Amino acid sequence: MRLAASREPWWYGREWTGSPLLAYASAHRVRTHTAIPEHRSPAHKLAIVVHGSCDLVVGGRVLHLAGGDGALIPAQVPIRGGPGPNIGLFLWLGLSPKRDGDGGTALLDPAERIRIARRLTAAHLQVLQVPAELIAAAGAVFTAVHGRSPVLLRHGLTLCLFARLEAALDASAGSPDADRLAPAEALLARHLDGSLRIADLAQACGLGLTAFTAFTACCRRQTGLTPLAWVNRRRLQAAHAALAAGCDAAAVASRFGYPDARHLRRALRGLGFLG
Repeated sequence: MRLAASREPWWYGREWTGSPLLAYASAHRVRTHTAIPEHRSPAHKLAIVVHGSCDLVVGGRVLHLAGGDGALIPAQVPIRGGPGPNIGLFLWLGLSPKRDGDGGTALLDPAERIRIARRLTAAHLQVLQVPAELIAAAGAVFTAVHGRSPVLLRHGLTLCLFARLEAALDASAGSPDADRLAPAEALLARHLDGSLRIADLAQACGLGLTAFTAFTACCRRQTGLTPLAWVNRRRLQAAHAALAAGCDAAAVASRFGYPDARHLRRALRGLGFLG
């Protein structure tokens, strides 16, 4: 997929898609960190990071997406950029399988429409690895919409996108360790001073050292980060919140396991929490 641009950052927004199943198709390419203002999507939003990284806060929950990651975001839920840098190439597609609109031939029978709508709702806020086939399908939809391809082609590409998305959701749901990060998150929340080892978190998830690679894959799939990067980001998020609340910098550094305020600020700056 090749998306050209004459300036950075850039985006193509909500042009009429020609497909009642697709509310909008947008793309952004950003070379320097750009804040994402708070907004609400009128449809299910499929967010795909083709390359780079993107931090989103969706309904109060932070999603970390790296290259090859995607997420389904509920309609009408507040979305804004998170604390980390948003740099790279992103695709945003609004999926709306509720109705076909006025006139024309129905693209889906009622039972299939209901099934897909329920499937999308059940997958909300799930971070999934996006296979090359899904990225290609999303890129084809974007190109067809903004290249003003025939409406029939847009219909067909949108249906292909839904099929590829369902296949990616099936692959993610089939993972036996898909929900194992929850115990690790709870343990980490109680020990943000840097004293926890990755092995402790793996054990909390029921994955011993012999299954460390499974824990790494689980963490990468759900957060877009390696276990160490995930732990460090959680610590720095809490430290940044404490500083924003007016706490003493030296005390915050000690509380979260940093030698002094200078080392803490350097770590915060390295992950984009400070300018």
